[in-house]
Amino acid sequence: MRDHGRQRGWPEVMVYIGDEFTPAEAEERIAGLCKAAHGVEGVRTICNGYWNAIPIVAPWLDIALAPTPPPAEAAEKLKGTPCTPALYNCGLDRFSMGFYTAANPGPVRLEWHFQYLIGDPHNYIDTVTATEFHSMVLPGPERSFWRTCAFELREGIDDYRYWLTLRQMVSAAERAGRPVPEEAVQVLADVDAAGTPGENMYPARPLSAADCQRLRERIVHAIEQMGEK
Repeated sequence: MRDHGRQRGWPEVMVYIGDEFTPAEAEERIAGLCKAAHGVEGVRTICNGYWNAIPIVAPWLDIALAPTPPPAEAAEKLKGTPCTPALYNCGLDRFSMGFYTAANPGPVRLEWHFQYLIGDPHNYIDTVTATEFHSMVLPGPERSFWRTCAFELREGIDDYRYWLTLRQMVSAAERAGRPVPEEAVQVLADVDAAGTPGENMYPARPLSAADCQRLRERIVHAIEQMGEK
């Protein structure tokens, strides 16, 4: 599978083991599947589960998907395993795709993308059920077209890129022993604070699009400051 994918020029193909499994399911079958797949050279395993179940299979799992970072107890259990947490299905808005992802980094950031329709697939207004679920495009008679949330996601990705640029500049300055402007340090700390999970494991006050824009402007100013050094 790995070699075939490389020959075709595909991105890496990972083995998706299980979806939203419970601790009992983890012990009954998911752990065995993880062990079998993890033993194959060149194959990385990935799954989506609950944080009370993921540590059970973590010794044979490469990437664990969840909408939130692991709570302290689960994070402690992941230590010493190959398992790395990653964000999954945590929202189709600017904040979740941008600064929330920046504050909780992982090897991937994934989101389901599918639709369901009852009725005429090109007449979504009169359908019996909702026309989309975690979808960024809607069907049309001749082609698909973007939902407005797709543009929000694009802004979120740009927010992330600005944040990453500043973080890399700060890291380079620190390695070289150069002073780092206080504004740069503070805005990076504010991004971390904005993405810190609350009691329900998602930030108690997610940033609005306007909040994200103001935070991006501060990041841009900090980048300009560091570029002048």
